[in-house]
Amino acid sequence: MPIWTDDNLSTDYLWRYLSKKEIEYMVETPGFMRVGCLKGFDSESFAFNTGADKQLFGRQIELLGRLVETGFDQYGYITLTTLNLENLESKISELFDKIQKQIHPNFPLRIIPLRIFKFNVNNSRYFEQAEKNQFQVLEAWKSELKKRFSKTELRTPITEVSLRR
Repeated sequence: MPIWTDDNLSTDYLWRYLSKKEIEYMVETPGFMRVGCLKGFDSESFAFNTGADKQLFGRQIELLGRLVETGFDQYGYITLTTLNLENLESKISELFDKIQKQIHPNFPLRIIPLRIFKFNVNNSRYFEQAEKNQFQVLEAWKSELKKRFSKTELRTPITEVSLRR
């Protein structure tokens, strides 16, 4: 039976509080998978989406890289809402560069963009324009995928995308 662990990519508690043996147990457990959510595509969208200091944006990518390096069957989500669409293609390209360098060249193929919409939990921080803008960001995301990966790679099921080096 698969086990799925969701991570908001804000702490290194896994390594701080678990032993190497405990971490190895998780890595080696058949069907154990992790997902981490990138809460934006650049520091500005991260700060907008989280209310956190924009300097923490890079920490998410570092933590994802560490999870992949540790050997986890790792996946990702990404939040694409923003109020700022300036230099969008450039920002998405820079994000792909960071992901491919710091996590793994294939990791963009293991990331699923999240559809964000208004509901009770986010009601107080919901912006209709940001919801609308996410579709433009999604198009830039898909365009960047097509630039960096072949049609065959893009058709590969997410669970079959290799993260081996």
